[in-house]
Amino acid sequence: MKVSILVPVYGVEKYIEQCAHSLMEQTYDDMEYVFVDDCSPDDSIAILKRVVAQYPQRSGQVRIIHHDHNRGIGATRDTALTAATGECFIYVDSDDYVDKRCVELLVKRMEETGAQMVDGGYAISRDNMVTQTTPPYGGSRHSYVCRLLCQNLLHNRIWGRLINRRAMLDNNLRTIEGIDYSEDFMVATRLVAALTRAGVEKTLYYYRDDNSGSYTNTLSPRHHRSYLRSCAIVLDFFGRIEEYRTATDFCRLAVIRHARRFGVDFSEVEELCPDAFKTGHGYATLIANLLRAPRVPYSITCFIYRFARRLFLFSL
Repeated sequence: MKVSILVPVYGVEKYIEQCAHSLMEQTYDDMEYVFVDDCSPDDSIAILKRVVAQYPQRSGQVRIIHHDHNRGIGATRDTALTAATGECFIYVDSDDYVDKRCVELLVKRMEETGAQMVDGGYAISRDNMVTQTTPPYGGSRHSYVCRLLCQNLLHNRIWGRLINRRAMLDNNLRTIEGIDYSEDFMVATRLVAALTRAGVEKTLYYYRDDNSGSYTNTLSPRHHRSYLRSCAIVLDFFGRIEEYRTATDFCRLAVIRHARRFGVDFSEVEELCPDAFKTGHGYATLIANLLRAPRVPYSITCFIYRFARRLFLFSL
């Protein structure tokens, strides 16, 4: 089974050496590496090339694609997926790193189970020290999707997962150019709902959270718009699925709460994510109205929102 490793590259000269070494030293052989340079302004690509040169047995498997202008993480990941030729692929962020048996163990599990997606455990890494480890989610598909839709409960990761490329494309789960913040939420929720899944109970991926320049550590009006566009796609997808009706309500409330918390104008929410105001259950409508009411303290409405969400999660 051929596996494509898809790596977006932008502004990671401090981290890409460790990432590239961990990828070149994989124990699995039938692979290709697709690095996409999104016009990185530093020495990331030069460092990458120096590392690849140290692994002549891998050099023929490596492609580096260059964007002619900076297009963002959504476009960069899609460029990599379009270029991939493997039966399966793994997204790896270029400031992260992986266990040397990552691909081998994920492929083995996929072959054993026939699953369309296989998760390994992952760890949070700060200053090369592991601060937290998380195994693959062990609950049902329904429970997993509901928790993802509620937002901020589980990591919306698309990295570190072995995914069947044809299943990804057939279900139209690609990242989208211009959605560069919360693009993982947009993909992960639908990915878990659409594909069969298995797991490997071993930490295989190390997610770095000390890169101050990463998208998860920056927030701007552009990122708020990206978040709203992402949520609009998710709500459109799940709004027609009855079994996720309540979870979808909490997804809508999360959008309204985000706007209230960060001062995003509700007219912008109406423009980019109009489904956010189409709550179904009566209590959801009540909470939505409270979140939109400027005279009601945010702390009170947030407490009510979290209490209602906790009752829902308890029922799963």
